Amino acid sequence: MIIAFIYAIINWHILKNTPEKWLVVFLSITVVIEIFANYFKRVEESSLLIFSNLVIILTNIVLFIWFYENIKNNKLLITSISIGLLSFLINMLYQNFLFEIFTIPILLFQ
Repeated sequence: MIIAFIYAIINWHILKNTPEKWLVVFLSITVVIEIFANYFKRVEESSLLIFSNLVIILTNIVLFIWFYENIKNNKLLITSISIGLLSFLINMLYQNFLFEIFTIPILLFQ
């Protein structure tokens, strides 16, 4: 992931005027959250899974926007984000956001 992120930054001059600019945002969010997750897992010896859930939420929103940039359909973008957020809200009723990876959004979007 880090190598893909570095490669995307090196080629930013090519990507900045295309819908693929969202790839850099996606990779940067993922890399930053993974760095925090590794710190908490290795240094703090914590089993917080909030980082995995944050990756799912944020990267799916970025991917929805990237998808929108390619097809330019507002209704599809709003519907996709609404379904994604609704799945997280429903999942919050059944699982702990901090200590369990949400399963409904993973099944819905993977």
